[in-house]
Amino acid sequence: MHRRIVITSAIAFFLVGLVTIFAVFAMRGEMVDDASNARKRDEPIVSIGSLRLLSAVGDVIPNTWSIIFQDNAPMDLIIDQIVSRTSCTIRDSYADVKILSVTCPTLSLTSLVTLGIVLRYGVSYEPELRWTSEQTQSNAPWGLDRTDQRNLPLSGTYTTGGIDGTGVDVHVLDTGVYAAHTNFGGRVRAGYDAIGDGAATTTDCQGHGTHVAGTIGGSTFGIAKNVQIYASRVLGCDGRGSTSGIISAIRWAVAMSTSRRKVINMSLGGAGTSTSLDQAVADATSRGVVVVVAAGNENQDACNVSPARAPSAITVMASDRSDVRGSFSNYGSCADIIAPGVNIVSASHQSTTGAAGMSGTSMAAPHVAGVAALVLQAFPSYTPAQVANHIISTSTTGKFSNLPANSPNRLLFWSRP
Repeated sequence: MHRRIVITSAIAFFLVGLVTIFAVFAMRGEMVDDASNARKRDEPIVSIGSLRLLSAVGDVIPNTWSIIFQDNAPMDLIIDQIVSRTSCTIRDSYADVKILSVTCPTLSLTSLVTLGIVLRYGVSYEPELRWTSEQTQSNAPWGLDRTDQRNLPLSGTYTTGGIDGTGVDVHVLDTGVYAAHTNFGGRVRAGYDAIGDGAATTTDCQGHGTHVAGTIGGSTFGIAKNVQIYASRVLGCDGRGSTSGIISAIRWAVAMSTSRRKVINMSLGGAGTSTSLDQAVADATSRGVVVVVAAGNENQDACNVSPARAPSAITVMASDRSDVRGSFSNYGSCADIIAPGVNIVSASHQSTTGAAGMSGTSMAAPHVAGVAALVLQAFPSYTPAQVANHIISTSTTGKFSNLPANSPNRLLFWSRP
């Protein structure tokens, strides 16, 4: 008998304790693993009195929550008590519609949602999501299309993820840029003139520079559709220029508007090696300017030519739409990445709405320059080395077979970080 009483008492004590635990959880709304709960689709997940936790699935902003209150909620008093009685901070207040956005350190959410005034006036709360304008382009040029996807086949679209190069200057050192082309939308500025034949840098008598600029920042043809383009004329109507002219244009770009984030694109080469040109590239990157260069079109080791061999530049090989290296493309250990460069359609210098197709590492480099501008918008404090590392480390690997020795098996890729 005594043994039975002891067992019965123990069971009763256990049941009372269990009921007590459930009661405490119901009153205080204790939660475990908020992050995983926030991603489930069941709604509501947890209710504390009249305050409901709603589900949110997507790009969750860490430790940040939106709370909707009743129409009669005293928002100033609620904010005051949240700030004074919890370790949470007010991210945004929309008092007229009774909504708060609150950031809480890990393990501090419970102190917020069990606060008396929040329980009294709160209706619901859920994790904050990060929203963007997707800006998906249909019928995109194949180079853009290939840049935003890991695998073939091509989808026919290009998605920027809401990043468009705003706030970044790209200096195009080339044959000039036909600024009147509608793809540029008034975003072309006069750059440095190293030719001196009286032609404006915002014109183009050869077409190469306009095509390159279109791939960087054209509204239809471009990777970074809202960059500001500086047109520096270092190659004449015959497509030729001098070492001193190119170096002068680099120095001009470096000196321009030091508060702006900058990229230099040089789709040029073929003359051989130049220590002074390589040094000018090194000086530019050391002063915060990202430099992107073509690997060259001689089907040889890129280490044999400048500025492709410059260590601090991002040197770009060319590929076709089937992920095959362009037969003309230079290669080797001085190259950093591969980008679309065969049969690339971009802006033409022959009319304000014209388009033209070209091939070369000259066409591959501006794809990378455009992505560099996107990276700088996303990460404004990045150094040139960090931009290069981001582009290289996020590239798609292993897509090419039979590459020449020591060449990077890395294909350009962009997706909003």
